[in-house]
Amino acid sequence: MVYRKLTQALVAFGLMLLLASATYGQTETRQGSSPASSGVFAAGDYWDGFTPDNLTPYTANRWWRETAGADALNNHTFVHMGNQDRLWNVPTTMWPGGWNYSQYWSHNMRIVEFNPDPNFFPTSPHSSANKANYSFGTFGSKLAGVNDPSRNYVRLTKWVDENKRTQVIYEAGFPTTLGIDVKIVARQFTCNWSNLNDFIIMEVTLTNKGTLDVNKDGVPEKTGNKINALCLGWQGTPSISHYFTTTGGRGNDFNVGRNTGYVGDPDPDGAPWDMVVSFPGVDPTRVKPDRTVDAGRSNMGVNGAQVLKSYTDVWTFNSFLAVKQGTASPSNADKTTIFGTHPIGTGAQRGWYHTVMQGNGIGGFGADAPPTSSTPEGLHKIYTGAWYQNGGKDNNAANQNFNPNPNFFASGTAGNPLTFVPKTTGATRPNGDKKLYSEEVGVAAFSQGPWEDGKADATTNYPTGYGKWTKGFVFEHTYGGDIMNAVGPFSLGVDESITVVWVQGGGYRLEGVQRALYTARWAYQNAWGAAPGGYNEAVLPIPPPAPVISVSGAPSGKTLIRWDGRAETDPLFKGYKIWRAQPFPKFKMIDGGMRGMDRYQEQMDLGETKAAFLKPVNPKFDAFSEVQTLMQADSYGPYRLVKVIPQAQLSQYASASGAFKYAYEDKDDDVLQGFTYFYYISAYKEGTFTGPGGTTTTRLESHKVNVNGRSGLWMGTYPFANSPLNAFLPKDLASQRLLGAAFVLAPDVPKASDIASGAVKIFVKPNPYKRTALFDVGLEHKVAFNNIPDNSKITILDVAGQIVFQQTIQNPTNGTFFWDLFSKDGMEVANGLYIYIVEYPGGMERNYLAIMR
Repeated sequence: MVYRKLTQALVAFGLMLLLASATYGQTETRQGSSPASSGVFAAGDYWDGFTPDNLTPYTANRWWRETAGADALNNHTFVHMGNQDRLWNVPTTMWPGGWNYSQYWSHNMRIVEFNPDPNFFPTSPHSSANKANYSFGTFGSKLAGVNDPSRNYVRLTKWVDENKRTQVIYEAGFPTTLGIDVKIVARQFTCNWSNLNDFIIMEVTLTNKGTLDVNKDGVPEKTGNKINALCLGWQGTPSISHYFTTTGGRGNDFNVGRNTGYVGDPDPDGAPWDMVVSFPGVDPTRVKPDRTVDAGRSNMGVNGAQVLKSYTDVWTFNSFLAVKQGTASPSNADKTTIFGTHPIGTGAQRGWYHTVMQGNGIGGFGADAPPTSSTPEGLHKIYTGAWYQNGGKDNNAANQNFNPNPNFFASGTAGNPLTFVPKTTGATRPNGDKKLYSEEVGVAAFSQGPWEDGKADATTNYPTGYGKWTKGFVFEHTYGGDIMNAVGPFSLGVDESITVVWVQGGGYRLEGVQRALYTARWAYQNAWGAAPGGYNEAVLPIPPPAPVISVSGAPSGKTLIRWDGRAETDPLFKGYKIWRAQPFPKFKMIDGGMRGMDRYQEQMDLGETKAAFLKPVNPKFDAFSEVQTLMQADSYGPYRLVKVIPQAQLSQYASASGAFKYAYEDKDDDVLQGFTYFYYISAYKEGTFTGPGGTTTTRLESHKVNVNGRSGLWMGTYPFANSPLNAFLPKDLASQRLLGAAFVLAPDVPKASDIASGAVKIFVKPNPYKRTALFDVGLEHKVAFNNIPDNSKITILDVAGQIVFQQTIQNPTNGTFFWDLFSKDGMEVANGLYIYIVEYPGGMERNYLAIMR
């Protein structure tokens, strides 16, 4: 009755009902949640996940394509990367880390063997002409070695040194049907200088135990088995524009240019880049038959899914670094192919001896794939396509010719690589694959562009070897076949081991991913040894340890940041820098955004990233009217420099509290209650530090692994997925801190007596709510009820006196309650005038709230 009386004098506004957003569930993959876990990398600026095949029968952390369990004979993947289910519950090729976009639908690795024995796999479930001669290598629960923890294991992703937080490592191992034991070691760095944190290097050690059990029944078909012609292939489905929501779900924009291809131009040292890339090209509907695009319509570089889009130009890449005998140590001998060549090629011949293919028309799990293409036979022939006369380089299955490539071989039987005889003289590059298709058909090898010609902007050239693409191919991906990158074939005697070293990463424009690959090759040659003990990180540029921090509200109503002093153990330590990302003012990505991610940390002047540290926009881009979306900073950035504290001034900020040594109160005018912020503190040191190609810097600093107190390891969901509808958003504050969840500056919980006396006022912001609030982040919408005492009940009514929402506030951590504008029935509320009542111990406050979207 009281509620109804309050409405009698009110006039209702017109209403507009908005549909609630669709939500998706997800599978939990939280570090530390089980003895076995996927390898989720979220410490550097390139995020991805690894699901080894031996996880399938034991946990929920499995790939959605292989749900029949480990013993299904049609399994084909020994390690899946990225999404474990169709909801992208773990990171998938995300750059920069924490940005809510992904480049790949999925990507995976497979090993495939060819054996001339017609009884090698006579019961193969796959349908192809010579199915008995081919088999994938996959895990099975009955294989020899499954009960040996030294052969069958999965370990949590962890810091190599949790005090320093400069490198993470993931390890897994398991036996396979081919009698090959797989051992995986993957690593990631966190230093942002020279693109050290833009890639993940994976070592795959393959040891032939000789115990063949292709039907997974636990009874070996053969012992002492020799591996004859093994290939290892990576393949992926580029979609370019998958995005993730605050609820942990996903969506996609199918109107961007989903481009993938191979870059074979020379690097700064003169050797081919030999890299597979994916990137957002021009919308293919705009590219004319003569490959031109109308003025104002060249929209390459758009990853976004907004109506008005954003220029981001994020690329990903992968490449094989080495195939070694024994461990991954660069000093070990290279493993030669069965044809006696280097596994990849060196110098000017880098890339000659491995295969890159695009699966449209020839297979590779695409919709237009021939029936045999996704079988062991089909993929073995595609993965070794360079060695054939035509392994499918023209994307026409009718033209595939599996005779030996005449550039390299003198003779051989079609389809049987074991019979191929190399030329004794005059051998040139085997060209049965697609990677350098431009050498045969010219510019027709590029479905569009390429849009990078060596120019950073209209008047400035990149340094020699960077940003230029004239050799290779570009293909517009239509979900008809994957891009593939493979090495082999190799033979392995019993107890022989080889290690394949592969790298993947991301960056801004072609030049960015090229710099990441160049650094990865340099890091491998300089720092690698036998994993994990032989690795020597000390030869790389290493910043001081990242401080452990906490972020909270100060009594003044501003932000208080505390941190410890572990960084000062570095003898070259010189000070700290405090960084803040905030949701306002909003900005256009083309004005900054991804352009500053590689270099912003070099800045020592306070404020937003200066122009000197922003990379240029592609000069071929001219669709400026289409990239007007206003964006908000988030955990990935962009960050502004708030404070530089040199070592000599540290005593001014000494404020011991528990494990923390220092404190800084951010009193900036932009720091307002009710708004969302992301803070991190970097530690820097000074000296002379050398990187790839002889580059040097005088300052190194830790990166954003500690945003809002973040641990730098995966905590089950994304930092931006902060909706209450996200089932895996941690509920306890400690876990939210380790996740790096958004920090909302809020007042302390007031005393009810202060509200009753009028010393403190209850108020709602914004009021009226118009379309969005400044403190909204991403797609969220909310209003803030401020200065709410403990044990208060908030009731919201419509003008008819019906209860729309009601909640009792108990044991709050601060004095602010956010209402997400959803009713008690789960529907988003309509425009109109509402009454809110706050009943607190000893009193009641009532007032009005207008929603005008």
